[in-house]
Amino acid sequence: MSRMLGAMGLAFGSRTMPIDVWINSHNLVRRLSRNFGECVANQRLSVGTTMDLYDYGPQVPTPIPSASQSYDITPVLSAALNKARFGCSSG
Repeated sequence: MSRMLGAMGLAFGSRTMPIDVWINSHNLVRRLSRNFGECVANQRLSVGTTMDLYDYGPQVPTPIPSASQSYDITPVLSAALNKARFGCSSG
């Protein structure tokens, strides 16, 4: 978690990110929403994500895929983030 927050601080200039949370009358989270701006390769962009949560209760067990059916993309993403140019030039 500490590594992730450090990377977020480098990429976004902050180790915090405001998130709007909607809670229903049963005190269950129903929606999460976040919006933020960033500069990548000297281009300004705005990113927004909204996630609706529903079907609380017992869940059908989900089998974990075998190693041959999955792939860890962490090295690929790390390499891409290391090459990305975050931030915009002044002016």
